[in-house]
Amino acid sequence: MAIYKIAVGQRAERMISKYPNLHIGMNGAVMAVLPAFIMAVSAQNSQIPKQPQSGSPPPPAPSYFSSKVKFTETLLSAVSAVLIALTYATLIGAGARIASTSKIPRLMIEKNISALLTAAWPDTGNSIDYSKTMEQERDDGKPDAIRLMYVGRMGETTGKRRPRGLRECEAMPNQLLERSPLWLTSGSKLTMAIVQLAVWEWLTIWLVLLMLASVLLYNGFFAADLAADSFPRLTVSLIYTVAFVIHALYVWRSCRGFFTMVGQGAAWSMLNNAGFATVDMGLLKKWLEGPRDAAGSIPLPLEFREIDKASAEFIPSTFPVDFGGGGQNSGVAAGTSPLSPPAGNLKEIKQSLATIRKIRETSRESAEKAVETALERTIANAMTLVGITISSGFAVWTSRLTNTDSMTLGSLALLASLSFGVASMFTSAVQLGVLNNSYRMVLMLKEVIINMHEVEHIKKRSPITRPISFTQGTINPQPARLRDLIRATPLRNLMHILLLGPAYILLPTKEDQARQSSNTQFQLDIIVRGESVVLTTRPTDKHSKDEKGENVESLNVCYRPKGEDSLGVDGNVV
Repeated sequence: MAIYKIAVGQRAERMISKYPNLHIGMNGAVMAVLPAFIMAVSAQNSQIPKQPQSGSPPPPAPSYFSSKVKFTETLLSAVSAVLIALTYATLIGAGARIASTSKIPRLMIEKNISALLTAAWPDTGNSIDYSKTMEQERDDGKPDAIRLMYVGRMGETTGKRRPRGLRECEAMPNQLLERSPLWLTSGSKLTMAIVQLAVWEWLTIWLVLLMLASVLLYNGFFAADLAADSFPRLTVSLIYTVAFVIHALYVWRSCRGFFTMVGQGAAWSMLNNAGFATVDMGLLKKWLEGPRDAAGSIPLPLEFREIDKASAEFIPSTFPVDFGGGGQNSGVAAGTSPLSPPAGNLKEIKQSLATIRKIRETSRESAEKAVETALERTIANAMTLVGITISSGFAVWTSRLTNTDSMTLGSLALLASLSFGVASMFTSAVQLGVLNNSYRMVLMLKEVIINMHEVEHIKKRSPITRPISFTQGTINPQPARLRDLIRATPLRNLMHILLLGPAYILLPTKEDQARQSSNTQFQLDIIVRGESVVLTTRPTDKHSKDEKGENVESLNVCYRPKGEDSLGVDGNVV
C-alpha cells in the first residue's frame, strides 16, 4: 500500500479509501492491474466538473476525445482482450498435454547422435584395430574414456548380447518412413513451463505494440493535440519498450540454450532406446588384446553399462556380452555381473553414484522452481500491458475537458504499471538464468555417469581419460534453430504461429498424447564417418522379433552401405 501512496499522492489515497472493498494483495496479477485501475477511475472522476460557489451547476463539459479516437481505443482494448483469451484457450489443453508429451526437432537430434557415434562407435566390436575409429590423441594427450557399442539383438538366441560396431549392423528395414520434422517423446515440468513461457513472451510482443498505439492515440500524437504530460508518458512507454526488447532477446537466447541442451540429452536417450551401451575404453582394449591378466589365469572384468537417463527412477545396469567369432578375442567377457564395477571399489562407486543422483535431483528441482517463477512473472508482465490498454480504452469515454489534475494521476499510474512490468521482466530473466545453469548441471552429471567418471567427479579429481561429452566441450552440439520449427509448421497453423510464436508447434495434440499421430512411427538418418545409418521403429530383415512378430528393441539400428537401394525390403516408402 505504501508504494502506491508514494506514487499517486494524497489524491490516490482518497480514491482508494473511496473503494474499501478493493483488496490489494501480493499476487502479481493484482499488482499489475491496480495502477491501471487507478488510471481508469481517475479518468472517470474527471468527468465530474467542479461545482461553482453559487448558482445552478453548469452543463457537463464536452468530451476530451473524438469519436474516431474512442472507436480506435476501444478496438485496441478488444484486440488485447481477445489475444489473452486465445492464449489461455490454447494453453488450457495443449499446455497440460505437454507435461506428458513433448516434441523436439528431429534434425537437431540427428546431428547430435551423428557426433556421438562418429566419436565413440568403432567399425567393429571385435577388433583391436583402432585406426578406423575416432580414437586420436587430443591436445590434452588423453585417450577417450568410453566406447559405444550396439548390443541390440540381431538374431541371437541366447540371453547374452553381442557388441557390434558400425559395419556389423547391416540390415534393411521392411519399409522406410517419411522423416517427421519432430520427434515425439515424454514430457516434463521443465518443457511444459518453458514452452508456455515462450508462447507468452511472443504474445507480449503484440501486447507491447497495442500498448504503444494506445498511448500514442490517448495522448494526442495522431491528432496533433498534445497535452502537458504527453511526452513524459511517451518517454516512459519507450523506456519500457527498450527494456522489453532486451528482455525478449534474452528470453530467446535462454530458450534456445535450453532446447539445445534438451537436444543433447535426447541424443543420449535415443541411443539408450536404440540398444547402445558404453564400455570402459581402456578395459576394452586390454580385453581385445588378450582376455586374461598378466598372470594369464584371471579373466579381466569387462563391464558394459546401459546409457544413463536423467531420471530418479532409472538405474543403469551392467551385463555380460558375447563377442562371438573365434580366436583370442572371442567368447564371453567373464567376470561381469549387474553389480561388478570396471575398476576400483564397488562401495566407493555406489556412494559416488548416490551422491551424484542426489545433486542431480536437487538441480532439477531448482530448475523447475525457477522456470515456474519465470513463467508467472512473464504472465504478470503481459497482464500489465493488457491493463494499460483496456484502461485507456475505458478512459477515452469518461474523460472531460475539466478537472485536468486527474491527468497527472493517470501519468503516475502509467509509470507505476510499467515499472511493475520492468520489475517482472527482470525477475523472469534472473530465473531463466537459474534454469539454464541448473539444467546444465543435470546434463553434465548424466554425462559424468555415462563416461564412468563418477568417483573422480565426487573427489574433485581430474580424470585421466577424455570424456565423450557435450557439456565438457569434447563433442560439438547442434544448436536449436528457429528455421527447424518453421519447417515443421503446416500451413493450417500459420495464423497460430503468427499470433503465438514458433513455440506453438511444440504443443502436442490429442493424437500425439495418445501416440496415434504420424510422429509415433519415425526414423532417423544418421551419418557416421561418411556412412549411412538408419534408426527406425520398423522391423528389419536382421533384427530379432518376439513371438507376436514385433520388434524386441524400441529402435532398430541399420547400417546401409553406400550404393545400396534406399528402399525397404518391401520396395516402398511409407
